[in-house]
Amino acid sequence: MPPAKREYSLQDIATRLGAELRCGALRESGNGGASGKGGASGKGGASGEAGDAQGCGTQMATGVASLATANASQIAFLANPRYRAQLAATNALAVIASASEDVPVHCLVHSDPYRAYAELTRLFEQRPAVADGIDPAAHIAEGVNIGEGASIAAGAVLHEGVEIGRNAEICAQVVIEPGVRIGDNAFIGSHVTLCHGIVLGDNVRIQAGTVIGAEGFGYAPYREAGGDSGSDVTRWQRIAQLGRVVIGDRVEIGANTSFDRGALDDTVIESDVIIDNQVQVAHNVRIGSGTAIAGCVGIAGSAIIGRNCS
Repeated sequence: MPPAKREYSLQDIATRLGAELRCGALRESGNGGASGKGGASGKGGASGEAGDAQGCGTQMATGVASLATANASQIAFLANPRYRAQLAATNALAVIASASEDVPVHCLVHSDPYRAYAELTRLFEQRPAVADGIDPAAHIAEGVNIGEGASIAAGAVLHEGVEIGRNAEICAQVVIEPGVRIGDNAFIGSHVTLCHGIVLGDNVRIQAGTVIGAEGFGYAPYREAGGDSGSDVTRWQRIAQLGRVVIGDRVEIGANTSFDRGALDDTVIESDVIIDNQVQVAHNVRIGSGTAIAGCVGIAGSAIIGRNCS
């Protein structure tokens, strides 16, 4: 069943975002009430309880859109000055903007409009539930510790010694090998493989198809007689990868990305790192907190990336 449509009053949204609600001039809206279009601006107009007295605080928003495409029940935002010219013609119910902007509709005044927009998208996110608790078709070994409120979908495989934190979401066909520890509020997308012994902190999100903790590319070359031409040939002796992957809190990892386990020491991803789709992180890499890595990047073994890099 698809998730129910969400709607929130402007005052509720202002409270959740920590924004100041300023009402624009009243007009008829597409959601059955009055909507802002005209007189007041982000530089003036009513705010807070005065906004409610005009009726704008009780008006309902049903989604988020751009300034150019928003309708009279949607909220837009202005974070980049290059889009300022679109304000005059916007049909949005309200616009998230800084206090200095001249907004002709209802305005949600915020010191960081882009961050407020990011928070708002999460209110309207339409993501189906992973499972209602633990699906009977999930394969869970003896001795697995599952925290309160966790959801585990059909086809997920949890091996012995796995620990799952509270409110974690484990999607279909996820494989979690022995000894993996996952913190609270994690989201593990479908077909993710978490190899033995790795550690994930709290609020980690991993998108579909990613592999965490596979063997690193470690081989010892040697020469051996016996080639077809009678000369020595190169052989490769596999080096067992004895380290782990350790991931901190609030880390976000895209789809089809891979992290190799350490050869001896661990591969470490510190807290608050974001990593895009199709990234390769080789063994013994260390990535500092707050760093962002875009898609299709390959990071060679033992590389060290500092904090707050992008």
